[in-house]
Amino acid sequence: MLLEHNWIIVLLLTQSVICCCLLVLLIVLYVRQRSRFSELCERYDRLVASVNGIEDTLTNFIREYEEEENSTTEVSENVTGEEKINTPDERFRDKVMLLIAANYTNPSYTPAQLIQDMCMSRSLFHRKSTLLLGQSAGRLINAYRMEKAKSLILSFKEMNISDVAYAVGFSDPKYFTRSFTKYFGCSPTKMTDNSQ
Repeated sequence: MLLEHNWIIVLLLTQSVICCCLLVLLIVLYVRQRSRFSELCERYDRLVASVNGIEDTLTNFIREYEEEENSTTEVSENVTGEEKINTPDERFRDKVMLLIAANYTNPSYTPAQLIQDMCMSRSLFHRKSTLLLGQSAGRLINAYRMEKAKSLILSFKEMNISDVAYAVGFSDPKYFTRSFTKYFGCSPTKMTDNSQ
């Protein structure tokens, strides 16, 4: 009888050990899955945050693009206080002339720099400038410099021609004199003499 009880005890203990092992195994699996689940949740949260960031950036870009496209005209006030409508072509012309006016005294300001400041490709700028202004970038800069030089020569008759050349963005007075003569048909000194 004792042997039967021992066998039952051994069987019960074996079953208990197996149950404990299964319980421990289930706990380990639960903890692992729980950490794995939390890791997956963290990855999902990071992914959602990055997608939302990209979505916000794209939404802002699309909104700005649509606003730019929708605002084909801009209303501004001129000197007399009247409202004036600026078309994209007028804004292009005004921006080109403002950039040239701001940089004409710089001898290293080239047509390439003007085109870069306008944020356009060379071919698009050339097409628009010849269509709207009748000249290429180089000729626009040169014409502006020549008109400023003429204005200086006529306003300040005592001013030296080389000083005029440097003042309007030429680094070589001889080249300035050749360009001026080609543009106006007379030399700067003749223009000074004629104005007196």
